[in-house]
Amino acid sequence: MINFKFLTKTIRLKKSNKKQKIIFLKPYFVKKNDFCVSINVENKFANLCEFKILNIKGKVTHTFKGNEKVFIDNDQSIIFIGLVIQSNEEFNLFDFKIDIDNNISKVEKIEKNFKGDILLISPGYPSDANKYLFAFVHTRVKEYKKLGLNIDVATVTSDKSYSTYSFEKININKISYFDIRNLLQVKKYKKIIVHFFTEQYAQILDATDISDTDVYLFFHGTDILYRDFNKLTAPYFTPISDITYEQEKLFQSYDKMIRKYNNLPNVKMIFGTNWAKEESEKQNKIKYNNYEIIPTYINDNIFKYEKKNSELRKKICIIRKYDNISTYAIDVNVRTILELSRREFFNDLEFNIYGDGYYHDVLLKPISNFENVHIHKKFLSHDEIAEVHKNHGIALFGTRYETMGVSAAEAAMSGLVVITNAVAAVPEVFDNSDLLCKDEDYIEMADKIERLYYDEKLFERESKKNHDIMKKKYTAKGTLDKEISMLENNLNKLTFKFNQKKESKLLTIAVASYNVEKFLKNSIYSLLKCKYAHRLEVLIINDGSKDRTAEIGKELEKISKVNDNSIVKIINKENGGHGSAINKGIELATGKYFKMMDGDDYFDTESLDKLLEILENETSDLILNNYVEDLSVECRKNPVRHYEFMQPGRQYLIEDLCYDWYGFGSWGPLLSTSTFKTKVLQEANFKISEHCFYVDMELNSFAFVNCKTVTYYPLDIYVYYLGRVGQSISAASFKKNYKNHEHVTLRIIEDIYYKIDMSDKKKEYLKNKIIIPLINAQYYITTEYFSKNGPFKEFENNLKKYPEFYNDLNVMNNKMRKYRAVNGNLFGLIKFLVKIKSIFRKE
Repeated sequence: MINFKFLTKTIRLKKSNKKQKIIFLKPYFVKKNDFCVSINVENKFANLCEFKILNIKGKVTHTFKGNEKVFIDNDQSIIFIGLVIQSNEEFNLFDFKIDIDNNISKVEKIEKNFKGDILLISPGYPSDANKYLFAFVHTRVKEYKKLGLNIDVATVTSDKSYSTYSFEKININKISYFDIRNLLQVKKYKKIIVHFFTEQYAQILDATDISDTDVYLFFHGTDILYRDFNKLTAPYFTPISDITYEQEKLFQSYDKMIRKYNNLPNVKMIFGTNWAKEESEKQNKIKYNNYEIIPTYINDNIFKYEKKNSELRKKICIIRKYDNISTYAIDVNVRTILELSRREFFNDLEFNIYGDGYYHDVLLKPISNFENVHIHKKFLSHDEIAEVHKNHGIALFGTRYETMGVSAAEAAMSGLVVITNAVAAVPEVFDNSDLLCKDEDYIEMADKIERLYYDEKLFERESKKNHDIMKKKYTAKGTLDKEISMLENNLNKLTFKFNQKKESKLLTIAVASYNVEKFLKNSIYSLLKCKYAHRLEVLIINDGSKDRTAEIGKELEKISKVNDNSIVKIINKENGGHGSAINKGIELATGKYFKMMDGDDYFDTESLDKLLEILENETSDLILNNYVEDLSVECRKNPVRHYEFMQPGRQYLIEDLCYDWYGFGSWGPLLSTSTFKTKVLQEANFKISEHCFYVDMELNSFAFVNCKTVTYYPLDIYVYYLGRVGQSISAASFKKNYKNHEHVTLRIIEDIYYKIDMSDKKKEYLKNKIIIPLINAQYYITTEYFSKNGPFKEFENNLKKYPEFYNDLNVMNNKMRKYRAVNGNLFGLIKFLVKIKSIFRKE
């Protein structure tokens, strides 16, 4: 453990026009492995600064707040830590300390910190730096803990580091999408609670076996009312933009995501108001199957009601965020105060305004010079908010959009008379209070405040009435008790009800499986959940796995019975590599069509159903679809499109798609996009190489030359998992398995190009679009990934047997001429000269 103090003990920053100031610490030497950084800052200064870790090139690799412990995967030997301070503040930092621990494992720390049986995930959580951030989640968690629920709290974001901190005795884990996904693949929770259900969270759950987990999706706004996104995120003083075509396409993908989870029996959707639920049903054209309406809990022990002295009607508070998001309607509050300033009683009022945000000064500037307007640029804890409530009588909460109205409801619970607008869910929250004002009508809001000023009895009645409404709806009985009861009762488990109709198999899916126990169940479930599952034959080809793959396959076989026959069949065999799994799948397939899937990938169930409907009447030898890359590190799905030059549903002769611009680019039809007529593969009797990587290209080439007709349907069926350690497409794997890549390249030349009878056009295409790119890829591997010339010479000698390819001008580029001129000797010098030449070309 290393401990050192900040370079200067005291920092004083005067107000300036600069938005922020960055101060760098001295460089620190670290080991190239996991390490932990913790920075201790006085809590009152935590919201004024943040920290950045920079690598030797000056690139920011991690950003975090004070009083967090950050666990970092490190590939650097030296790092810099920068302190970023908002320069329009003036403060002192005393005993500012950094601790760096080189003897810690991030993975072990994650496993140690996630020991509960309930997981709560949210995009954010309160901290000393921002006490308002998702405060309603924190309120729930505190009560869960009091009741003894064994709950792990995680804020899950794109930040690749893992960190922990404590807020009001709650331990919070800040974890990446990638790390939480890896955790969920080995740890099974009884229940998962999700606040703000996003595409990223759906992607994590899509790739995780949640069949034995109850999932609760709490919706709060844009996550379910996404078609109001432009309204919800509109900046101040700017018209709301129309929904674009691109946005609507995105919203349709959200619709699909919501539909999927709405149809799962072990998923419940929770809305804060009935208005939000009904509005989302109307906008998204959906009917929710399993849902609850549970308002956000407001603790009446914190927000205590005390009968208000009538003099407090003259004291008005505003507690809000001040970011450039117009739904908070700070401008409406400001206009209300400006309108009141023109009335004779204005100087008898007192306004206290709390909160912060990057648009704070702009929004409050028109009222900043009034002597009776006091601006407190800071965030408040719940206890501090309650104290403000105690000393005020009216809360001004202008709004343009509310789905739950939590902050206003907290004020009402304390007995404040809330002046707000009758928009969205507000009438439901306040039971159509007489003091609700029309949208944007700041004059009416000022009038309501004037009525309360001149009518003390009205103020007293409305204060008690506001509290009584909230007491009925938002205390434990109406919220938390209901929520706890919901969590205590288990949801229905995922079960499969297959159509018992005896029909021939439309599609055989061979699942190549080697040590995929973490993935296999979820992969097969993505197939069994489709409504035409009884038309599938799923062959799990267990390629000599050493984990529980065979055992899980047997379980899946048992649960997939239809008329005493199982949809899923486990085929156990000795290890022979991916090629042997393909061979075995083709050999045993009985379906009309045949498709491969790797055991760690999965299918889009809805798209698979559409494909099965198509295959009923399809006659083409090859059916092409799209696929989606599941980028697990970024937690992003990347739709891949290779065949948009084809008209969907039209049958083509493959021969006609071999011309430049008229058809396929390099590589031809890919395995992940291809569904083959089984008869074509079996009658060709071609065996894929065993104990070898990169054999997909063998099957691609073999199928290309044997299939005559092809049809394309734009369905995103195959979801290809990228990010698993050891995948064969990584640079390290290419280097390790370069001989496999060479073998596949040479076999396609020898056993397909020269031995299989095909048309001249197919032969030309196979040569120029598949074989030569493979040759160039092999040369790249042997020249770029190796410091010695042995692998290069090996490939050179083997390729010389095929002069047609060895001497092809698309292979013999300038760089290759230099290597061949010296027979691969002076390897390092040639690479250096090539690099120098490229630099001069840029100049």
